[in-house]
Amino acid sequence: MDEQRGAVLITGALGGLGTAIVERLLADGHSVVACDRRQALVDDWLGRFARSARERLAYHHVDVTREDQVNALAERLRGDGIHIAYVVNNAGVQGAADVWAMETKVWERVIGVNLDATFYFTRAFSRPMTERGFGRIVNFASVYAYHPGKGQSPYAAAKAGIVGFTHATALELAEHGVTVNVIAPGLILHEGLRALFP
Repeated sequence: MDEQRGAVLITGALGGLGTAIVERLLADGHSVVACDRRQALVDDWLGRFARSARERLAYHHVDVTREDQVNALAERLRGDGIHIAYVVNNAGVQGAADVWAMETKVWERVIGVNLDATFYFTRAFSRPMTERGFGRIVNFASVYAYHPGKGQSPYAAAKAGIVGFTHATALELAEHGVTVNVIAPGLILHEGLRALFP
């Protein structure tokens, strides 16, 4: 990544994987715009970074499932003269149940956080990238997009959707100097999983 071209925006920044990505980006000297809805955790989260790193780190409270909030963030950053050259669509949640017992609100939440948010952020920030002729978008799917587990139908559907969305947008944006890639990791141990797998 070339810092001269702009800042990095990451969703789901306060989670285990998000935090690791932010730490690496800051260590490499990048300016980071961290988005997450868990505002109550922000002070403790920011405290884990050195003062010099925090000068290049900005937190924005955003519910990634809210189209209006994503668009408002994009407008706010543009108004502040902050150019986003890199977007990392990392936010994600799971919701497990047998399909016949799956509550609609669980399905909608999983699709919203994983798939809809990826679309909202890509749409909001890809146009300025095309105008500048440079941009990098990285979407997080999961191995479940290819090999889903039992009871994970909304998560598997959302992550498979991200893979398809990435392929399509990569073709659309390539001619404008913008690349779109997808990462499909396996299980990554973090604080949330430690409660499930002691």
